[in-house]
Amino acid sequence: MRTVAGILCTFPMIVMSLPKNLPSLGEPSALAIFSDCSLLVASNNVGLSSFTRDTDTGVLSFLQEIDDAGGRSYLLWDPYRERFCANNEDTWWTLARKSNESMELDLE
Repeated sequence: MRTVAGILCTFPMIVMSLPKNLPSLGEPSALAIFSDCSLLVASNNVGLSSFTRDTDTGVLSFLQEIDDAGGRSYLLWDPYRERFCANNEDTWWTLARKSNESMELDLE
């Protein structure tokens, strides 16, 4: 088990349900997880990839790829504004859920 942002999360996570057109994720350079451990964002060479996480089983399912953010960005979770922040060199991006009903992220 691991504590992320003060919340106890169970690991390891299993990646499944990956679409065939998903490019190689490569080695993630950074990971950030939503405060309730239901959403994971990974930074890689291409940009950002997000995964939903079943909080009962820990299983990850691919959700989306965000190519507009720089590859190999640093990530952090801002619990006060419920946003992911990504930084690459001197550029910052914020990512927020599209709506309360959707786990997909919008680049702001």
